[in-house]
Amino acid sequence: MPTTRRQVALGLAWAVPTIAMISAAPALAASGCPTFSLTPAITAGGYDRWTLTNTGPGTWPSGTTISWTIQNKWLANDTFTIRAVSGLTPSTGTTALATNAQGTFAFTTTAAVAVGGTVSVTISTSSGWYTYYGQFNMTWPAPYATCPAAKRCGSDAYDRFGVTCPGGGATPLRAGATTATTTPTPAPQRPATA
Repeated sequence: MPTTRRQVALGLAWAVPTIAMISAAPALAASGCPTFSLTPAITAGGYDRWTLTNTGPGTWPSGTTISWTIQNKWLANDTFTIRAVSGLTPSTGTTALATNAQGTFAFTTTAAVAVGGTVSVTISTSSGWYTYYGQFNMTWPAPYATCPAAKRCGSDAYDRFGVTCPGGGATPLRAGATTATTTPTPAPQRPATA
C-alpha cells in the first residue's frame, strides 16, 4: 500500500506546531483570568487530537465549559465524530456538516485542572480528509465567573495544522492546502473513519 502524506505526518513529533499553536493572552494572564494553549497531534489511529493545557495563573475549576466550533472546509459534506476525550464530559458526539457549514461540540471538565494540566478531545471525519477550521472557547464557573471566555483557534488541512478560525475563507480547501487560495492536487485519501 502506498504511503500517504497523512501517514508520514503520523511519524512526526509535531514539536514545531506545538510551539506555533501556543498563543498566550497577556492581558488575561495579567488580570488573573485563566488562559490555555492548544496543541494538535495525529493519533496512531490517524485521528486528530487537540490538547488544551492550563497556562495559569490558577486551577481551572471542575465544571469549566468548553465549546468547540468546527467549520467543514472539505469539498463535500463531512461528519465529525468525537472518538475520545480526556478530562472532559462531552454533551454532543457527532455533527454532519455541509461544505463551509459550522457545528459546535460542548464539553465540561470532569475535575479541577491544575496549572500545567491538560484535557483533550480526539475526532474523526467520515470522509477521512480532516479539512476544517476550529475554535475552542472556555467559560468559567466561580471563582472566574467574571472573566471573559478564553479562545484559541486550530485548523487542519489534512496533514497541516494551523490557527485559522471558523468563518475564514468562502472557498473550500483541498487536502494539504493551507489557505483557500492554495489548492494543490489532493493527497491520497486514507480510509474513512466513521
